[in-house]
Amino acid sequence: MKIIKSSEPITVDHITVLIYGAPGLGKTSLAFTAEDTLLLDFDKGAHRSGFRKDTVPVDTWSEVETLDAEALAPYRTIAVDTVGRLLDALSVDIIRKNPKMQGFGGALSLQGYGALKAAYAAWLKMLLSMGKDVVLLAHDKEDKNGDDLIVRPDIQGGSYGEVFKRADGIAYLYRSGRNTILDFSPTDKWVGKNAAGFEPLSVPNFHQQPDYFAGVIANIKGALNAMSEEQQALVSLVDDWRAKVEEADDAGDEIPGFGIG
Repeated sequence: MKIIKSSEPITVDHITVLIYGAPGLGKTSLAFTAEDTLLLDFDKGAHRSGFRKDTVPVDTWSEVETLDAEALAPYRTIAVDTVGRLLDALSVDIIRKNPKMQGFGGALSLQGYGALKAAYAAWLKMLLSMGKDVVLLAHDKEDKNGDDLIVRPDIQGGSYGEVFKRADGIAYLYRSGRNTILDFSPTDKWVGKNAAGFEPLSVPNFHQQPDYFAGVIANIKGALNAMSEEQQALVSLVDDWRAKVEEADDAGDEIPGFGIG
């Protein structure tokens, strides 16, 4: 087991991003502008994109399990359309393999939901370990936040928290006038996760910028790595300050470089 010291940076090479929004806004086309994308098409809507790249139509989870490192080698990005349907397929597979995981009404039992979260996390970890970025697509839905309505990704039950937790970036895609906006910042109207500190992004014409989302992913990685470098610099400063304090003989001594004394 490798222990990473607090003074050492943690380099982020591969990330998971969740994009959600209403049907017809171009979520799938957006995913195709990432680097070397392979789409796992659970929603059977890839044919509607004018920017389609390699695609795997998926009916059952067993088809996903056949995609090993060799099959995925040509791709840098694995896109999932939609993550809600992926979880449905995985749920069916869990019950098929162990009928005891089925609860009331054919849904997963509490134990089954635990198995679902574990299986999803393991699959995601496997993709990241293969050197892939993962782009998850989801439809949107309105939900209650106290007395207010808020827009969230349409993801079933307890799986929502697992998907949210494991995403490095979460953005809401919506229309504003004639523009399509991609907003990573959470608001009182929708959820988000914005490690890169993006302002709302106006999505361009993909004919003019066919690698648009590849740039967005690169910027998120850059921001996460910059945060790690800033943390390293802060730890180094604190360690330096502590060492100078320990060198002082008493409270009246001046601490070099800090103007204290």
